[in-house]
Amino acid sequence: CRRVLKCGGLLAVIDVFLHAGESRETYVRRWEEHAPQTFRALHPEEIRELQLHLRASDFPETVATYRQLGEAEGFRQVRSVKQDAQQLFQLVVLS
Repeated sequence: CRRVLKCGGLLAVIDVFLHAGESRETYVRRWEEHAPQTFRALHPEEIRELQLHLRASDFPETVATYRQLGEAEGFRQVRSVKQDAQQLFQLVVLS
């Protein structure tokens, strides 16, 4: 992404992120605990599908790891801009 961005461009990522020192399993349990209140508009079966996706396909990292990866690829700044109330998701901007 860095290679194709125009000068002054940025990359915005909304994703699942671990707390510093948190394991993936701890994150998954925390996500599952908060899912019913976070996704109130969804049917329980839809939440179950999200849970299955999370367990099979999501491997969250910390913002610090994103920062290391981003800086290694030439991004000067990697910062967390916003986080949901349950601290399950974050908006991270790389510039």
